Formats: sequence, C-alpha cells, structure tokens
Amino acid sequence: MNICYIITSTIKCGPVNVLFNTVKDYQKYSDFRPFIITLKEDDPNRSRREEFRNLGIKVVQFDSQSELDEIKSFIVENNIDVIHSHGLGPDILNRKLTKAFPDKIHMTTLHNFPLEDYVINRGKVKGTLMSALQLWAIKDLYKVSCSEAIQSKFKDKLSIKTDVIENGVIYPDMTDIHGTLNNDRKVFLYLGDIHRRKNTEFLVDFFAKHPEYELWIVGDGDGEYFENVKQKAESINNVVMWGRTKSPSKYYKKADFLISDSYSEGLPMTVLESLSYGLPVILSDIPSHKEVLKKKNLGRIFKLDDEEDLEDKLREVSSAKFSNVDIFNQSKQFFSAKVMMNNYVELYRKLMEGSND
Repeated sequence: MNICYIITSTIKCGPVNVLFNTVKDYQKYSDFRPFIITLKEDDPNRSRREEFRNLGIKVVQFDSQSELDEIKSFIVENNIDVIHSHGLGPDILNRKLTKAFPDKIHMTTLHNFPLEDYVINRGKVKGTLMSALQLWAIKDLYKVSCSEAIQSKFKDKLSIKTDVIENGVIYPDMTDIHGTLNNDRKVFLYLGDIHRRKNTEFLVDFFAKHPEYELWIVGDGDGEYFENVKQKAESINNVVMWGRTKSPSKYYKKADFLISDSYSEGLPMTVLESLSYGLPVILSDIPSHKEVLKKKNLGRIFKLDDEEDLEDKLREVSSAKFSNVDIFNQSKQFFSAKVMMNNYVELYRKLMEGSND
C-alpha cells in the first residue's frame, strides 16, 4: 500500500515530528511505502526534509492552489492508496482530492481541538473562523485523534466521532537516559515554543518567587508575548533562557523534571520525549496531560494556574524518589514510535480491506 502524507512543510514542529516518528522504520513493513507532499518552503535552519529523504522517502513540494492538477498526477503516477493529511492547509487540500479520487482512502490526524487551540493562539474572531474552516475540511475525511483527550473533545463538544492513535516518540538506548544528578537546586525544564497557549509567563512569574528552584526555558517565539516573557526572565536570577536548540536530549539529561502549565495540547511531544529519557514530568491538569500520567507513576499533576498547588507539588516531587529506568520502561509501553507505527499500519490495512469489500 502506498501512503501519501500531506503536510504544510517539514519544519520541526509537533505534527512533523509525529510524521517522522511514524515513517522512520517503514522499511520493516513489506507492504508499506510512504510519499510526502509539502505545501510551503522550509526554513533551512529548522527543516527535516533531508532526514525524510535519507529514509528513502520521496518528498515533493506543490502549491495547493495553482498546482492541483500536478498533485493529482503525482497521486496517479505513484499509485497512491491512502491520502493522509496533517494540519489545516493539508486537510483542505485532502478534502478537495476526495472528489477527484473517491475510491481512495482520505484520512487526517487531528493534533489539536481547533475551537480551543486556534482561539487561544489567534484570538476569538480569527480563531473561530479557522476552526470553522478546519471542521469543514475534515468533514469527509477519516479522522484519527492523536490522543484520547482530543477524541473526547470532538465527541463531547461537536458530536464528531474519531479513531485514536496516541503520539509516539523514538526511544534512545537505555544507556543514554537521564541519570542521577547533583544539581545544587532542583532544575525544572520548560522546552518548546513560547506563546500564550503554552502559558510560559505563569512559570516565569512563579519561579521568580521561588529562588530555591531553577527554571530552564529552552525555546523561543515571536511577538509581544514572547518579548514580555524574555524581558521578565532576564531579570530573574534563577530563570535561564537558553534559546532554541537542535539537541533537546542534553537538557532532558541535565534537568531534574520537565514542567508545563499549558492551557491546551494534543498529546505533547516534548512531554513524551522527556519520558523517553527517564525524566519525570510536572504537568497542568488539562485532559491530555492527565492522559499521560494516568498510565503509570511518571510525575505529578497540578491545578492549572494555581501557584499554591504548584508549590505543594514541587515540594512533594523534590523529596520523592523517581526511578528513571522505570519511567523509561513504563512510558515506552504506550508512547514509543514503534507502538504508534504499528497502530497506523494496522489501521491502513483495515481501511484498505474495507474499501475492497
């Protein structure tokens, strides 16, 4: 079976990393052959295009507006069976292709709940319009949520049924995982984009009042929110901003905990990656974070935006005994790329069999 993935670009971000983890070991499946269509130019400093190509995957770029005929020809020439989109622009294109290829399987992976995510990031008016467009785009696509939390939101709030395949990450060799540290004070790591939905400013304000701990912020952003966070952090001795990194593993191995006070997530890759290095996590009590921690004893949940509860949880984890090996092994059962890939391949096969009946 030939699978054509449509993504906006191959710039490093959650959906692109999910796709890379999905296809990394595709050659282990004799009946599976992936192709990738992108719709925009990459930032060369953040591109994963060559990583995909080094796997032996054909990656091509088209303009979805002016090159629709070329896209259709690509699908025909490569005998594509499944068209699988990730994201708003790709979903819009996929819906258009349902009319040209009604006999093929058209599916999407839902990485967020648009009525929540877009409104927080883009404001009420623009976010609501984007949400409506997203819901129109996915109407006739087979829908897969990246987490049980996203699946529940679509079902409970919109009466839209979806399948679910949880995100997965590539686990390092066990000899490379987080070990016992001797930091003078406990180091809490925030790693990711710095914007309103991630609620990074709350963490900066909290740690400013708690010099007994240290907060490392690895990532960057743009706009007023990012500049405000950056300005605050520069004046706080126990908050360190490291900027964006190409090697997050070195921070996973040097910190004591990963922390997130995010308002909304699909199934956050940074959290899963930190667990793959044996790093315990301290997470706000949103559904996707609870989904991670209900599996095993991998960390603690605190009330969103509640400084008093967070203070209690940090005091608790600072004296708790977490086993890095146990965190590695327990999380791997649920969140490895291998598990995710197997689930997608099984779903493709099931849908292919159904389409041939």
